[in-house]
This record gives sequence, structure tokens and C-alpha cells, in this order.
Amino acid sequence: MYQQLYASLIIILCICGQCQSEQSFGIDFDRNTFVKDGKPFQYISGLNAIQTYVFWDQHELVEGVYNFDDTNDLVAFLQLAQKIGFVVILRVGP
Repeated sequence: MYQQLYASLIIILCICGQCQSEQSFGIDFDRNTFVKDGKPFQYISGLNAIQTYVFWDQHELVEGVYNFDDTNDLVAFLQLAQKIGFVVILRVGP
């Protein structure tokens, strides 16, 4: 269970985190906690993290033709969440 949680958070932080050399992320296995920028980090869904499901069939209505405009603008959504300070748990599906 913890492995899935760790993997999910690492992916989220890679997608939403700013690419700056002074930021860091790791796992303190002795304390069983995430460490972000040298401090213990916990994400709490609904408080500092939001979960969203990306319906891939809405982005590719026609095979090979992708639509990321208007309500399908995933990048704008992720940037807004980052600006507010949320961690995004992104789930991609059919």
C-alpha cells in the first residue's frame, strides 16, 4: 500500500513541481514520511490536495485527433492548482 502511495506522490510532484534546483523530494523510511524541501510533507485530500480523473475519451473523440481546448485544457488546470498551492492527484482513464 505504501509503495503505491509513494509512487503516486512522486509522479504528482514531478508533474506539478517547479523545476528548480533548490527544491527536493524524498522519502524518510525511518520515520515513514515524505520529505519535501527538507521538511516532513503530508498531502491531505481535500485540504492541500485534489484528485481529478482525466477522461481520455473526452480528449480524443476521434482516433488520433486530440483536443486540449476549453474545458479539456489539462495544462491550464494543473497550472492553476500549482498557483494556488495544491498537490494534484491525476488519474488517467478511458
